[in-house]
Amino acid sequence: MSGALAAIRTIDGRVVANVLGSARKDFAIPILRLGPEGERMPIGEVREAITRNQVRRLMRALGPAAGGGFWAAHYDRYRIERYDSAGIALQPFERSPAWFPEGDGTVPLVDREVPPKPTIFAVMEDLDGRLWVF
Repeated sequence: MSGALAAIRTIDGRVVANVLGSARKDFAIPILRLGPEGERMPIGEVREAITRNQVRRLMRALGPAAGGGFWAAHYDRYRIERYDSAGIALQPFERSPAWFPEGDGTVPLVDREVPPKPTIFAVMEDLDGRLWVF
């Protein structure tokens, strides 16, 4: 693991991180549960092939969920996954709205003539159980 892109503490005290790996095998492990002794336990698996400049395909915005689980929202597509407290993926919420075209995973270049690509950069559940996507 070369660096955490996002890390949160879930309601039950666990730490979950979305990582960027320096080795090719790490690209298949986008989310890890970190143990108190430094153990790394993979959660989920990405089955798509990417190149090194497409890391946004694996990046997730993380947020705690009620019941000790967490939310993981993709940066480049409107897909939000819910994981329970055991790290098991539940039914994802996925849409393809015209205003949020799926990205190719590359970091967008700043160009004043071209509007920026939409990006999900944060996700959270409020006390009433509503999911907020930013």
